[in-house]
Amino acid sequence: MQSKRIFIVVVSLLSLLSCKKEQNTPAENELAKLPAITQTGANTFGCLVNGNAVVSNNLSCSYEQTAQLASGNYFDFTLIATDSTSASKQTISLYVPGMPQIKDNSSYNLNAAANAIDRWYADYNDAPTGGVVNDYQTTLGSSSGVISFSKIDTVNKVLSGTFSFVGVDSDNQTVPVTSGRFDVHYSSN
Repeated sequence: MQSKRIFIVVVSLLSLLSCKKEQNTPAENELAKLPAITQTGANTFGCLVNGNAVVSNNLSCSYEQTAQLASGNYFDFTLIATDSTSASKQTISLYVPGMPQIKDNSSYNLNAAANAIDRWYADYNDAPTGGVVNDYQTTLGSSSGVISFSKIDTVNKVLSGTFSFVGVDSDNQTVPVTSGRFDVHYSSN
């Protein structure tokens, strides 16, 4: 009887010791560093650049009416987010000039022509301390990108949404920007 108890205790201990704790993948670890997707005006911004988390500590957002035509009102949206906490200054800019008024749950391609002068695009700029600046932009026909607005609150001046794009530099090198999210207060005219 005593040996049966010892056997049960030993088997139980071996079972506990053989259990492995699940570990997150590197991608899951980087995603966990991003701010939550919210719609409250929390002034948050984050994304993955080449799979690495970039979280902004400096935001500037404007959403301004630029034209009033018979076909409707047109607006310019600009969001610039900078992370200067790492060894380099990383900036992500989203530009959507000449767009109709934003509606909740609307999406825009970030590589489509907005009009003859402007185009809707995104930009990733990496400026290492003492190094060469790397600039990656979406381009007409050769890269992709999308921005989706999940909420616009014109009373409290809050814009929330998600984005992703592939930027191309002057040497045709690409950088993927994925899992982007923002929840910001904006200025207007």
